[in-house]
Parts: sequence; C-alpha cells; structure tokens
Amino acid sequence: MRPTTRSSRNFRGAQRAAVTLLEALLASAILLITVLALTSAIAAGQAASLVSQKLFLGAMVIDDLLSELSGVPYDDLPDFDELVQNPGALETVDGAPYPQAYWPVGRRVEVLDVTIKESASGAIIRGRSVTVFAFDDTGELCSATLFIAEPAS
Repeated sequence: MRPTTRSSRNFRGAQRAAVTLLEALLASAILLITVLALTSAIAAGQAASLVSQKLFLGAMVIDDLLSELSGVPYDDLPDFDELVQNPGALETVDGAPYPQAYWPVGRRVEVLDVTIKESASGAIIRGRSVTVFAFDDTGELCSATLFIAEPAS
C-alpha cells in the first residue's frame, strides 16, 4: 500500500470538482434544449389556435350571410354579386356592424346563374348559386355555397 500524501488528495479533489463542473454544464445544456423545445411547442400551439379561431369566425360569418341572403328576394340576389366586406368592416345585410370579435375576418360574395339537369328524370332546375368566401389578411380561409332555386312562375 502506498502512503497517501496531501498533494495526491488535492489532485483527486480537483478531478472530482472538474467532473462536477462538467456535469453541471451538461445538465445546463439539457435544460436549455428542453426550455427551447417547450417554448417552440407553445408558440406553435398559439399559432394553431389563432388559425383555428379565424377559421371558426370565417365559418360563422359565412353561415350568417348565407342565412340572410336566403331571405332576400330572388330577383335582388345579383345585387350582392361581388360584395366585399374587408376585415374590420363586416356588416349585416341591413347595414348593422358586426362586433369587434369578428374584425380579423372579411368576406366576399359571388352570385352565379346556374342550370342543373337531373340525369335520371331529365328535370331542369334553374336557380342561383350564392358562394360566400371568408378571408383574412393572409388569404382565403373557407367558403360555402348555397343553391337557391328560381321561384315557380
């Protein structure tokens, strides 16, 4: 057995301290990577939440306008073709403004005369196709189409 001297004990203590410092740096790096990953996940979740909120609002304003237009006289429907209401400027058909919660989305209307021929019976149905598109500052969000048959004469 070799006698232990004071200097050899100090060397082992220095080695242990160096290992502890290395462990601390490694643990800090792992913690940093974890925090960055969590921050990225939270940011992505918030972005997805904002997109889904705009899609929901877009679907609501589309449904609302299609409901209003279904009550408009058939001959007045072409008056709404190319109607555009930009984000922050939504109004009902009567001209009442929408609440501020709807400001992120806008909408536009397209009215087309269409004729549908039913193949089995040969019946011909004339009417108007009313399509409403919802959009935001980045582009189109969603759309829906309503067919309104021409009234019988």
